[in-house]
Amino acid sequence: MPVDPEDDSWPSELSEHSFVVRMWTEARELPNRAPEWRGHATHVQNGHHLYFRTLSALVTFIQQEVGWQG
Repeated sequence: MPVDPEDDSWPSELSEHSFVVRMWTEARELPNRAPEWRGHATHVQNGHHLYFRTLSALVTFIQQEVGWQG
């Protein structure tokens, strides 16, 4: 996604951030149910990490780590 330098929701000093994201499925206890997705994300530069069950939780984590205020 291109960054608009006029967009005030981005931090004033942009820098690069790297994340390692792992995702896997876990079987549910009830038979005939689709497996649930799980994940773990780590911000490489500072070591902050998050276990998550939804993509919205992952997006929120990344936004917080890069300082995005949108």
